[in-house]
Amino acid sequence: MKECGKSYSNTVDHIYLLSLPSMEQKATEEAKNLMRDYRVLEDKITIVLGDITQENLLLPEEQNNLLQETVTHVFHLAAIYDLAVRPQLAKAVNVTGTKNVNTWIQRIAKLKRYTYFSTAYVSGTREGKIYETELAMGQSFKNHYERTKI
Repeated sequence: MKECGKSYSNTVDHIYLLSLPSMEQKATEEAKNLMRDYRVLEDKITIVLGDITQENLLLPEEQNNLLQETVTHVFHLAAIYDLAVRPQLAKAVNVTGTKNVNTWIQRIAKLKRYTYFSTAYVSGTREGKIYETELAMGQSFKNHYERTKI
C-alpha cells in the first residue's frame, strides 16, 4: 500500500477492522501502526468487536446495520493458522466462520468487492497441478487445519 510516502487517507472513506473482544488491545496497536505507516487519520479507522464464528458476526444490531449500509469492500483474512489446532476450533473458525462472513456480506447494500484470503493447503496430500474444480477428490490431509481449507 505504501508508495513513495503517499498518503491513502484521501482514497478510503473509512476502515472497519473486525476483532475478537479478547484481541482488542492488539487490534488497537495494529491500527495505530497503520495510521503511522500509511498516514491514515485516526478518525478513518474503527475497531469493531465481533466474532466470525457467531451469527451476524456477533455485531450489535445498530452497528451491523451501519456496516451493511456503508461498507463497499470486504477483506476476509480471519483464520486459525496453527497446523496443530484442535479440530473443533479449526472447524469453528475456518469453516463456520467463513460461512458466516459469506452470509453476512450478502446483505451489504453497496458491496463492490469481496476478497477472501485463503491458503495453499487445500489439496492435502495430492501433488501436481490441481484445479479449483478438483479440490475434494478423496485425498487425505496432514492435519485438521488443512482439512478445514477444502
